[in-house]
Amino acid sequence: MKLSSIASTLAALAVAVLAAPRNIVRAPSNFVTTQGRNFFVDGSPFRSGGGNAYYLFLLNEDADVVKAFQEYADASIKTLRIWAFREVVGSPPAAGNFTQLWKNGVATCSQGGQDRLKLILDTADSFGIRVTFVLTNNWSVDFPTNPAKPPGFYSNSFGGIDTYVQQIHPGAAHDTFYTDPKIIAAYKKYLSFVVPAFKNHPALFSWELANDLRCQGASGTTTSSTCNTVTITTWVKEIAAFVKSLDPNHLVGAGDSGFFCTQPTCPKVNGPSPTKRSNGWDKRWVFDGPAYNGHFGIDTLDICNDPNIDLCTIQFFPDQQDYSETPGGSPGLTGASVTSGIDFINFHHSEGPNKPLMLSAVAITNQANAADLNNFDSTTVGTPPGQPVATAAEQLSAFNSIFSGNGNVTALFTWEQQVTGITSGAIISKKRQTNIGSSPNDGMQVSPGTPVYQSAINNNKAMAAPPT
Repeated sequence: MKLSSIASTLAALAVAVLAAPRNIVRAPSNFVTTQGRNFFVDGSPFRSGGGNAYYLFLLNEDADVVKAFQEYADASIKTLRIWAFREVVGSPPAAGNFTQLWKNGVATCSQGGQDRLKLILDTADSFGIRVTFVLTNNWSVDFPTNPAKPPGFYSNSFGGIDTYVQQIHPGAAHDTFYTDPKIIAAYKKYLSFVVPAFKNHPALFSWELANDLRCQGASGTTTSSTCNTVTITTWVKEIAAFVKSLDPNHLVGAGDSGFFCTQPTCPKVNGPSPTKRSNGWDKRWVFDGPAYNGHFGIDTLDICNDPNIDLCTIQFFPDQQDYSETPGGSPGLTGASVTSGIDFINFHHSEGPNKPLMLSAVAITNQANAADLNNFDSTTVGTPPGQPVATAAEQLSAFNSIFSGNGNVTALFTWEQQVTGITSGAIISKKRQTNIGSSPNDGMQVSPGTPVYQSAINNNKAMAAPPT
């Protein structure tokens, strides 16, 4: 692969980030704030390399939570993104924590789940790590479990949007979540339970309204013909304002993957984007690829322009998502797929509002992990037949190209770091085990001892260093 041009592209983006004009969100001392496209803590710039650990909430043993954070700290991780929810249907689970128990369409919030989230934040604080809490998931294939592995092993086996939908309106379309008053009230009930509990916690980095918002849900769900970008942006406006009313101290992100709607006919909820295109549509920026044409029901610029959204998000999977400007891109990691992905990020920088841009998940699967790849929209495991999978060398080359120019990018979260020697049977059994081994691997894990792991550590250290 020829990826040498990517570093210079990202370096230019970093300069643009620092040169952005001021746009300040203030909060009490020791909380993360924003100023233009950068984060600040106590008046000093705060940059971070971090990771994802969706499964952390399910660890039953306090010692395992401490061990996990010790390994994150050893890897120079300063920010961590985790699932702050687990929906359970019917009876309490035999293992692991949960946040809501659903019976006959009514959810009961779990104090034990809230207590576990507090333990995670308290432990993070002791290691100097800040945590983003994700409040629900677009991908919830389990009703109630993913049959491929025990509950909690994969990121889409925690419940989420479709749990709300199917519990309250069985058989309804996935996007009913964004419009139905009963479902919105149920979601606000959970938010009212969990958000105020942590509004004063210094280890909380931000709230994320949902992981990877889309009109489309997991395999087996349906989408109505009326869902579009306005549907989801309107929902974001209501929910972001609600979260801010519960917690004015912490930042809020929508959690979308950063998809655009570049056509001039795209309706706007929050007014015209305050970019060069607000003075006239530039035909050079009208793209038809699925990441640009509103296909997923996401208009990330309109979402980011909401006054209660403090940061913009991208999820970056260049071997799984087609970021081409025109339709027809091929799956798998290639020089072209990484380059088009970097162009996608570049478009965010050039066209986005004056707010921080956070790469909330960045992952590339290699051949060693391919058999474990969890296809987020289904219960199937393993890369699709015929899809090329990166070698370890190709994966490293791509990661190095992504990392090399991002010294001043706001925040970047690689996918989950492997944590070894877990002793609790949180995901398998109530009882303590002698050793269940390492943390769950959904095919995007970064394992200690590998060149990619060391590259991620180097990136984390570079991002945490004071700007020059």
